Amino acid sequence: MEIRIAKPPEVLSTKLPRHEQAFYLRYAEIVRIALSMPEVQKIMLLMATNECLNLRKIRDVRVMIFPHGSADPEQEHRKRLKLDSKGLCCSGTYNPLTGTISIYPIFTNPERQAVKLLTNETIIAGITLTAISAFFEEILHTKYDSEYMAREHLSRQQLEKEARRIADRYVDAFIEAAKS
Repeated sequence: MEIRIAKPPEVLSTKLPRHEQAFYLRYAEIVRIALSMPEVQKIMLLMATNECLNLRKIRDVRVMIFPHGSADPEQEHRKRLKLDSKGLCCSGTYNPLTGTISIYPIFTNPERQAVKLLTNETIIAGITLTAISAFFEEILHTKYDSEYMAREHLSRQQLEKEARRIADRYVDAFIEAAKS
């Protein structure tokens, strides 16, 4: 499955300082590389088989450069978060109408020195695992649509919890495969 980096909105490209742009571009590239790894693709196919997923529903997988909802840089500036010891986080969305999975960074405070942190192997490993987890969770949403929710009498929260639980199982399988 091809993973691409989405073109950022023009408003963000022109209003953000260069160090923030560099940070987010590097972050997106790390995520794109992680999701394109053959091991991830192999686990994704295993998950599709085991969970009865129709991967043909997915027409586009894009790594977003900027955090979700960041069309207003001033508003985003007020929601700054900090790096934590576990690395940086990703989130995802699945649009069943377009068949698009979007993976977003959650981290929204690229200090000037933060770009250098993106060369730290521990930080990269944290980004990789959260990106894979978000990716697998969104792939599961191809199965867990509104019809499935109604048939199984699940709320949106229950659905998210179930998708997260299953995605975690496959992330664990990825980690085990990476160790060997």
